Amino acid sequence: MSGSLKILSIDILIYLICLLGFINLVDKANLPFEISSARNEVKLTQNYQGLKKGDRIFSIYGKNVSTIEMIETIIDGKQINDIVPLIIQRNGLSFNSSVYLIPFYSTLYDSVILVIGSLFFILGLFVYNKGSERKPSEIFHWASVCTGSIILCTWGNYNFLPLFLGYVTRFLFHASYTLVPALFLHFAFVFPSDRESRGNKIICFFYSVAVMLSIALNLSFLLGAYYQSVPSINQYLILFNVHRIYFILGVIVSVTVFTQSFKHAEVESEKKKLKWLLFGFFIGPICYILLWILPEVFQIKFVPELFVIVLMLAVPLSFAISIIKYHLLDIDLVINRSIVYSIVLVGLFIIYGSAVYLISDIVNSQFDKTLSSTLVVMVIAILFQPARTLIQKMVDQKFFRVQYDFRNTINHFLTDIKECTDLNSLGEMIVNNINAIFHIEKVGIGLINDVELNFLNYSGYEYWDSAEFTGLVLAAGSPSALKNKLEPGINIAYGDNKLFSSMGIAALFPLSGSDQKISGFLAVGNKKSGQKYSVEDIDLLKTIASETGVAIDRILLQQKFIFEQMQKQKLEELDKLKSFFISSAAHELKTPLTSIKIYSELAGIDPEKKEYLNIIDGECDRLSRLIDNLLDISRIERGEKKYELSPCNLNSVLDDALKVMEYQFRIENCQVDYHIDKNDMEILADPDSVISALINLFSNALKYSLPPKKIIVRLCREGEDLVISVIDNGIGIIEEEIQKILQPYYRSTMVRNRNFIGTGIGLALVKHIMEAHKGSIKISSSEKGSTFSLYFPLLKL
Repeated sequence: MSGSLKILSIDILIYLICLLGFINLVDKANLPFEISSARNEVKLTQNYQGLKKGDRIFSIYGKNVSTIEMIETIIDGKQINDIVPLIIQRNGLSFNSSVYLIPFYSTLYDSVILVIGSLFFILGLFVYNKGSERKPSEIFHWASVCTGSIILCTWGNYNFLPLFLGYVTRFLFHASYTLVPALFLHFAFVFPSDRESRGNKIICFFYSVAVMLSIALNLSFLLGAYYQSVPSINQYLILFNVHRIYFILGVIVSVTVFTQSFKHAEVESEKKKLKWLLFGFFIGPICYILLWILPEVFQIKFVPELFVIVLMLAVPLSFAISIIKYHLLDIDLVINRSIVYSIVLVGLFIIYGSAVYLISDIVNSQFDKTLSSTLVVMVIAILFQPARTLIQKMVDQKFFRVQYDFRNTINHFLTDIKECTDLNSLGEMIVNNINAIFHIEKVGIGLINDVELNFLNYSGYEYWDSAEFTGLVLAAGSPSALKNKLEPGINIAYGDNKLFSSMGIAALFPLSGSDQKISGFLAVGNKKSGQKYSVEDIDLLKTIASETGVAIDRILLQQKFIFEQMQKQKLEELDKLKSFFISSAAHELKTPLTSIKIYSELAGIDPEKKEYLNIIDGECDRLSRLIDNLLDISRIERGEKKYELSPCNLNSVLDDALKVMEYQFRIENCQVDYHIDKNDMEILADPDSVISALINLFSNALKYSLPPKKIIVRLCREGEDLVISVIDNGIGIIEEEIQKILQPYYRSTMVRNRNFIGTGIGLALVKHIMEAHKGSIKISSSEKGSTFSLYFPLLKL
């Protein structure tokens, strides 16, 4: 059997045992309430079914308990839903109680543990097969397998599986837990260069301690699981704490060895590899010690276990990158950013904790605590960016040479350019970002309009002579630069040495939009470091200039669109105001008009005044109809106009409309000819609305007819429609305006030229009524008059 196949077989066997351990993990039981431990006492931190916060758990299953780990060790031999007998102490008095056990971990936790533990196995096998150096790859492989075993076989229910398989998974956990520090230390002496001979004694010592601790832990676990006595459980927990000290010591020695190797490394590739290893150690094992092992020893856990386990993934990932392809990512940049965000987050966490503590100490009200905590969070959110920027600058200057990744920088620029919504912010963003990347003496960006020059933003430059600089940009037509400011081999036009130097320009990039017309410029000066511009620098600046030109076109178009939208919104607001004014004025007129009509009817008993009162009454009706029209058109504009449709006879509706108009026909001496089909003409309609539409047509015909005034009214059937036509001998309508007169407030040229008084809302109201009745209005006109025809769908019984 080949070496790789043998390793694969062993890995599969170990992984299958780990899957059994994962089953134990899923079936791990827990008390149904939160507890805390201090001064060898375990107390409830919440109320639960008669138990109160602060109650002490004196014993469980008849065994006196003093720590959370003792309770966990005892319960690991029990099943979920088992009844747990407890002795509780409260205020010096003891009483019995019992509770049902619940699952220790959530489904989410179990799923994440399975994924992370499996990833350690996969990465270990991957590095074993892909690593170019055999010994480091083998040691890393076993370290990764052991770490995966620790995660999958951590303390669980050892009595759930048959044939003592639960014990087997716990044995694997202990063996892996003790071997991991020794394996990492061994790895530290063989990678990136082999110094195993120097650390042979230390390596042998750690392996020997690992074997002895593993045997001792497994024996003490067996005794504790078999006898379930307090002394045997305490002995197991003491040995486990000894192992924790050994684990911490192993990590410290390993980091020390790596640090010494880095200090004495002369080859840059070795330094890069060691940086990856140290990065993994600081994110993984050291965080594990600080956030989990030490808090467990002192029983002050404040970070979820799942978070610590996820951090452990940094170990195989960083080690795998270091072994296989150390230049996959820029480790300097990774460490740089990690240092910055760690310092910022720790600093802000300290500020947050201190502020909340002080405010909580001063304020007693829970509402005020919540409010003050929210204010603290808001202040910290405001402080985050300035603090990050300040520390980033310090770290860059003290520890790293600032570099940039071309692809990431381009993507960052494109994202920022797309987010800019105005020219000023675009100019500011371009100048600030270019300064941050290149650290140059001068940079400016602006627009060119004919011969006028307009800076959007600049740093270091002063305003140039508009005509001279505009001519320079337009004459260049394409990117250009001073030859002595460029590295050799860059394909770019060379600028005028004297002119560029006098203006402080090292490179000039015209800006153009989609039409290729030059609309602006991007000018950069010398680098503060004195270095020349590289091929990547020029390509980056060309891309920035190209995208900026397109962005300027987009922003100008957006501004034009926004202006048009604002104008449209303003007109809509004016329409609403107009509609409101019409509605309000109509309502105000309605009240005195009603009073006039009532009193004219009451005074009608005097025969001598009857004729005058009839005139008043008729004019009141006419004015009332005009007001109703105003109210109706206002409701239509607000979308509030409703129609109550019901079967009705169109003959009757037409008769009612004609009766309403009798007074006006009479006083205007208008002859009305009727051509009406007397057959039943049933339609589905709102009678009042149809009468209103007909009255508007009659009023228009009467108003615009020429003397002697004559109106013809026809009612007939045409196919599936009933048609009412109103024909006048008026002034006529221009062909181009026939459809326009149906719009609200529109009045034809013929009407305006002859000074006819009107509102322009009658026909718009008629059109709306016909559409609501699924009908239509048709208009034809000539110099001899106009015909308005209303088409109603025939009601089919």
